[in-house]
Amino acid sequence: MSRHEPGHSRGDTSLSQPLEYVACCSYPRSGHHVTQRVLQAYFDSRFRYCEFYKTQAGECCKRFPCRNPLVSMSKTHDFGLIGMLGRGVRVRASTRHLVLIRSFLDAAVSEYEMLRRSEPNLPDTPAAWRSFAHGRAAYYRRFASKWVLGRQRHNHLVIRYEDLTERPVEVLQDVVQIFDPVTPVDGGRLQACIDGVSAQVVSTSGAAFVPLQGIRSRRRLEAFRWFDVDEFAEIERSLADLLAQLGYPVRFMDRVVRQKSGWRTWWKREKPSGRSPDAQASPTNQPRSS
Repeated sequence: MSRHEPGHSRGDTSLSQPLEYVACCSYPRSGHHVTQRVLQAYFDSRFRYCEFYKTQAGECCKRFPCRNPLVSMSKTHDFGLIGMLGRGVRVRASTRHLVLIRSFLDAAVSEYEMLRRSEPNLPDTPAAWRSFAHGRAAYYRRFASKWVLGRQRHNHLVIRYEDLTERPVEVLQDVVQIFDPVTPVDGGRLQACIDGVSAQVVSTSGAAFVPLQGIRSRRRLEAFRWFDVDEFAEIERSLADLLAQLGYPVRFMDRVVRQKSGWRTWWKREKPSGRSPDAQASPTNQPRSS
C-alpha cells in the first residue's frame, strides 16, 4: 500500500465504507502515479493500492483485476500486448476501469528518459531513441485500440494526461466519483490534495520527488537531446490516424510541411530559371554572336 502523501494530515475520515474497486489500465507515463498519490491523500486510509508488478510472491494475488477485496486500485500497462509479462489483459465488463492515455511522443520521450535514469548502461544515442520510439509506437496503437477505442467501453473512464494537467480538479472529480459514487466530492479537500501532491523533478544531479508541486505538464519535446523535427514528424505520420481518433493534433508534421513550403516559395522567388547563378553567368550558356 502506498505511503501517505507529504503535506496532508492523516486524520480519520468521517466515512468508513470501503471504496469501489477500480482497475487502472495506464499507458506508461500517462499520469498514473500522480493520480494514485492524489487519491491516497484524498481518501486517506480508505484507499488501498497494489502495484503487483513490484510485489513478491505471496504478497498479493498477482492478478489483474485484483482478487483482494480490500484493494481499491491496481494497475496494469497491459504489456502482454507486446509479448511482455504474459498474455494481454482481458477486458471484463463487470469491472470498473480507469484508462489513462497520453500523446504518444510526450509519453515515449518521458519513458525513454526514465529508463535511461534507472538503467544508465543502456545505449543513449539517436539510433537507440529511434528504435525505442518506433517499437513503442506499435504498442501504443494496440493499447489505444483496445482500451480507449475498443467496443467494450461502457464501464470505462478514459482520462487523457493533457486534460489531467490542464484541468486537474475537474478531471479528478470524475475519478473520485467512480471510487465513491454515493458521497459528494469535497472540492476543497480535492484541491488541497492536488496542490500538495509531490512530483518527480529531474535535474543534472538526478531525479527526486519534491512535495507541493501540484499537477502540471513539465515537458517540452524540443528540449529533448535527440529531438529532430523530421524524425518526430515521421513518427507522428505513422500514428496520424490514431492520434486524430484520440483527439490529438499533429505538431511536427505541420511544421515540416510549413518549412518545406517556405523553402519552395523562396526558391521560386530567387531562382526563377531553375539554374544556379553560376550556370546562368557561364559563357557557355550565353547566346552565340553571329
